[in-house]
Amino acid sequence: MVIYCLENKKNLEDLTLSKLKSFHKNFSEKTLEILKPQTAIEAKDSVGGTSLKSVKESIQKAKKILKQNND
Repeated sequence: MVIYCLENKKNLEDLTLSKLKSFHKNFSEKTLEILKPQTAIEAKDSVGGTSLKSVKESIQKAKKILKQNND
């Protein structure tokens, strides 16, 4: 799939379900969702991860540290 995308100047999330199924019959609508960049970002839901929740928590922690250092 990656080679196909590189050779055809496509991103993985640009592939249709039909094209995905040409690589493997078990690909489904869920595969299309998984390949979206935003889905990948949100999946990184750990300390220091890229999910919106993790980023917000990191910002709050940083603000708290900065406030403590300025007091």
